[in-house]
Amino acid sequence: MLKIKYLIENSEIKDITEYGRMVHAEMDAILNCARSNNSTQGATLYVTTFPCHNCAKHIVAAGITEVMFVEPYPKSKALNFHDDSITLEKGEANKLRFKPFVGIGPRNFANLFSLSLGIGTELTRKNFKGESIENDWNPKTAKLRIKGNPSSYKLYEVQAADKIHQIKDEIGR
Repeated sequence: MLKIKYLIENSEIKDITEYGRMVHAEMDAILNCARSNNSTQGATLYVTTFPCHNCAKHIVAAGITEVMFVEPYPKSKALNFHDDSITLEKGEANKLRFKPFVGIGPRNFANLFSLSLGIGTELTRKNFKGESIENDWNPKTAKLRIKGNPSSYKLYEVQAADKIHQIKDEIGR
């Protein structure tokens, strides 16, 4: 019995979010509506990231009819677990629609109006006379506005897996 207690106390099981006090933003929004006596029935929920499958069940139960999200979350099983009540498609009657945001997202909005590129290079938008130099743009000499970082954690997961295999191969020698 002491061995089991030791294993549980030293495991990472307590790190699972379902066992902690924290709540996701979607649940917090639903709870705030409940506390302030605002109905979620027929409402649209705006979120930064596609909801996880745990939040999705609460969104469905809250009577929300549309969720607008900015970024995908490929690990979510919401569409698999709740295919009877959630859809990405337009016009499916009696289903909650998860709808991707189309436009300039918050991470790139500031770059449109900044005076330097995301990589630190200063932008010159006007010449010394104060005239616009937008016509001077040349695709062969143009520089990226945003630093080229991997856009997804999936790349990091693949790199980590490759590194693990490399270490295992080295240890096995």
